[in-house]
Amino acid sequence: MAEEPFIPDGAREKLAPLLGLRPLVGSRAPHAAAERFDTGLSLLGTMLDTLRCRSEVDSEAAMERMLPVIAERMDATVKALRDAGEAGAAGTLARTLEAVIAPVKEHLARWRAAPRVHAGPCAVLRIAPDEYLILCMMCLAPAERLRAWPNGVSFSRSTGAVSPPSYSLDRAPALFARLERDGASALCADLDRERRMIGYCPDCGALYCPAHYETRETWSGSWLEDLHGTCAKGHRRELA
Repeated sequence: MAEEPFIPDGAREKLAPLLGLRPLVGSRAPHAAAERFDTGLSLLGTMLDTLRCRSEVDSEAAMERMLPVIAERMDATVKALRDAGEAGAAGTLARTLEAVIAPVKEHLARWRAAPRVHAGPCAVLRIAPDEYLILCMMCLAPAERLRAWPNGVSFSRSTGAVSPPSYSLDRAPALFARLERDGASALCADLDRERRMIGYCPDCGALYCPAHYETRETWSGSWLEDLHGTCAKGHRRELA
């Protein structure tokens, strides 16, 4: 049997029933179907980890891209098992898959229906009471995610050298209230004075998505000499 596909630790327990089917799939399904099953498992693990962390501004778009690919691979495995006379295992796979991806579909439904709680230059979507997306001034793609965690509240944008801005959890109610009341431009203008935010342009008073905001790092060995960003309108500034 091929080496087990990589599954993030946070997804392994949820995928245990499917991982338990690997020996049967490997012995009863054609080799190509078994390979597709393993690819589907790996993508499932990645998708569940993406749902759990949502550490990127485009996490929802990534999950939307993965869902049909996973479905195609798993449907092919279900068919291969049924063709091999393993109807019980095929049914188990189909039922387990439906249960595993249900939370992803539920989150994506909330994302699609998220209310716009502030218009402004950069619209603000409320995904949940403790999670917001700020949209790009240029294209309405997600530019930032502000989300509360058990140990704090943080944005998502980072580079290899700079982590996302984060704040103590007790600031979350005030940050969320300001975001809804005054909008992303006002909130980011205040927070940018504490620590410069990747994707935010003070000249425009707006945030840009990664496609419309370029960051460049200059290194001297292990020493970061310069990190600057340039928005879609050409405004350039140092970030660190």
